[in-house]
Amino acid sequence: MATDAADPRAAEGRLQQHQLWRYPGEQRLYPHHRGPVANTGDPLNVASNAPLYGGDEFGRVVLNVGFTLDSGIVLRSISGFQRGTTHVSYDGDGTAAAGTPAAPAVNFRDNITQEIWSQEFNIVSPDTGPFTWVLGGYYQHDNITIPPNGGYVVDNTPNSISPLVFDTILEGTNPKTALAGFAQAGYELSNGLQLQVGARYSRTSSANDAVAKATLPILPNPILTLLQKDKVVEKKLNGKIALNWTVDRNNFLYAFVATGAKAGGLNGPNTAGVTPRAFGAEDVTDYELGYKGTFMNGRLRTQLGGYYSEYKNYQISIVDPDQRSISSVYNVPGKTKLYGAELSAQGSFGALGLDVAASVSNSKLGTFYAIDPRFGTSAALVCNPTGGPVTARCINLSGREQAYAPKFTLSAGAQYAIALGSEAKLTPRIDYAHIAPTFGTLFQNPALGDRLEARNIVNAQLTLTTGDWSVAGFGTNLTDQHYVGAINGVRRLAGAPRQYGLRVSRSF
Repeated sequence: MATDAADPRAAEGRLQQHQLWRYPGEQRLYPHHRGPVANTGDPLNVASNAPLYGGDEFGRVVLNVGFTLDSGIVLRSISGFQRGTTHVSYDGDGTAAAGTPAAPAVNFRDNITQEIWSQEFNIVSPDTGPFTWVLGGYYQHDNITIPPNGGYVVDNTPNSISPLVFDTILEGTNPKTALAGFAQAGYELSNGLQLQVGARYSRTSSANDAVAKATLPILPNPILTLLQKDKVVEKKLNGKIALNWTVDRNNFLYAFVATGAKAGGLNGPNTAGVTPRAFGAEDVTDYELGYKGTFMNGRLRTQLGGYYSEYKNYQISIVDPDQRSISSVYNVPGKTKLYGAELSAQGSFGALGLDVAASVSNSKLGTFYAIDPRFGTSAALVCNPTGGPVTARCINLSGREQAYAPKFTLSAGAQYAIALGSEAKLTPRIDYAHIAPTFGTLFQNPALGDRLEARNIVNAQLTLTTGDWSVAGFGTNLTDQHYVGAINGVRRLAGAPRQYGLRVSRSF
């Protein structure tokens, strides 16, 4: 189903931590440069003693077929297939130190494949007259595969029996389905003022057919094997109501309230022997209003919007407050809030093109207490997710801003097309982006590297086009700013340094 200004999925996308398979995942920025969080030096100066590589392969095929009846009604079918593979290896402890039984060196490796089949049917009314409508249905089958022999491996060195240090191997499949039916109707109340009402019913399922193994190289068989074969199914009904006002050909106002949901799922098996728990769907109610304007005879276009989103059962990936030895996707009790405003503009003045975008936002986590695993996760520690009590290790996260949610962002770009004759054109372009400081975890402990400083990135390119061909020379992060873009466990993930390149393309 195509999204529009009143689609609640626009709000769902603002504040999500997406995980395909519910295991501790890899948040990849610049995979060959990582260091321990406690390190405050240059993030691009690192040492490691494990193979470092990362790669993604992705392909997609889409068939879009439409047929217009004599009445003006449009019948549309959209069929799709996607397949992607991600494979990565990194130094899990983020150092070049030789491992000891008390502090083993860790090498993580994975090779995971995902396939998605989807089918959507739409029946769309003619866009003439005061009443318009859309009916549709959607089905998606999504299967994630962690194969044997290297699909997911945590390799600890040295392995030891006392204390017990073992390797972890995971393999299995995670099939998921989504089935939905939706309808939307619009009615023009008066000249330019339209009321829209929509509803969507969905049924989602997620299954895990997986096995977790703990192994010691000196033993022929795993010392522990845990099987998981489980499935969860959820049903949701969401809706929206919107007012759209076309003041005139150059001014448009809109306001809406909509509900949406992010499906729940299953946490994977773990060698701690803890029964994996399901996590519930995340529900959102979103309120938005905005303005779109066109000025200077169409040469300048602007967009301004404000939003307030309230989440129930917000999903986060964190050390399980009830089972300290594992990480889980967990539903935050209480209400999590996200609100802000966005502004963008695009100008086209002959050969000169300009664009700018800015956003301000704030977020507040619902009532929630959790353990920072970097201070230890003793089973004797009391930390109730809804009541604490607060200690040095049981931390009240209520009201904290969400991780990787900067309060301010700004981007701007400019380009100038120089005609060279014979259909050839040379276009220099420069872009600037500012991202305000933010935090990489909900615990927000600067001493442990949680604070990610502001960054200012400048990119430029020079493009020569002639006919169907274009050649572009580009440079990114021209000031070569070295910064930490994210953190993952005990590791810092550096943003890409200054890079140069050449792109050649042909349109046909």
